[in-house]
Amino acid sequence: MLNGARPFTARPSSPAAPPAPVGLRTALAELRHFRQARQFVVAAPIVHVHVGAALPSTTGERIAGALHWAVLDGPKTVAVVQQHRGVCWAVDPRRRDDPRIVAAVGELAARQVRFSDTIFGPEHEVAAVAEVCRRAGVETVELRPQEMMACPAPRPLAAAAGGFVLRSAARRDMDWLLAAHGAMCLEDLGVDQVSRNPEGYAHYFEGLARLRRIVVGEMGGRPVFKAEIALESREAWLIEGVYTWPSARGRGCASRAMLWLAEMARRCGRVACLYVNQCNDGAIRVYRRVGFETVSPWATALLMRNGRRPGPSS
Repeated sequence: MLNGARPFTARPSSPAAPPAPVGLRTALAELRHFRQARQFVVAAPIVHVHVGAALPSTTGERIAGALHWAVLDGPKTVAVVQQHRGVCWAVDPRRRDDPRIVAAVGELAARQVRFSDTIFGPEHEVAAVAEVCRRAGVETVELRPQEMMACPAPRPLAAAAGGFVLRSAARRDMDWLLAAHGAMCLEDLGVDQVSRNPEGYAHYFEGLARLRRIVVGEMGGRPVFKAEIALESREAWLIEGVYTWPSARGRGCASRAMLWLAEMARRCGRVACLYVNQCNDGAIRVYRRVGFETVSPWATALLMRNGRRPGPSS
């Protein structure tokens, strides 16, 4: 995230789909639409890791809090739009240049913004969808240029700093995880988001810890590194929240930890991926050192109706 960014709160909204552009229609997604969407994910599993991780199972079991809409051209599903930790989409790769689909995705995204929300995806797609949202009265108030990176072939490294040990997070780590995440937000955003919603972040970390999807790195018996496997699809792990405590930087901790995560993902039949701000040269160097490569220019856009940011108490 960019320095100086302000926090925002996504508001729940009606799942009803708006009218689609001429020749297309939109509807709440059903199991048959998800089967077709699954093909879009397989065609670009890293770009569509968010959708892949929240697609309902073949039995129709849904991810809590996720909403999906289908964009239909006759009987064919040409895109699926998802609201889960923001708004994203997966488009039939044969139809990526169809401007009607961009319009339909943008109208669906705009409809979900009651006050503020995020959209994220390949940079050019986010720009096109954000423009449709703007015409619907929803402004982009922040754009974060990023890179989506993946590590299909981890590269061996020299030995890490002495005494650096990686393990799964335990209950005793919760206070440190909250403090570290707050420090990360303050460093990246200029504001400690954790202090604004401590219960929400505690619930988030406790849930991932139960699934053994938080990695903690220790040095001298004290935690100095963290990272979360925030989402898991059939093909990929999305890594988020990568942070090294300042006093432990420059010792190879992050490189060793990211290599370990990439190797673990490969052993589980997945590819480790993440997105990082284009201005974060230090992090990008670390990721490239262990074998991460840029898959796509990426962007996260903060949208707000009427272009107004939340106040300090929001």
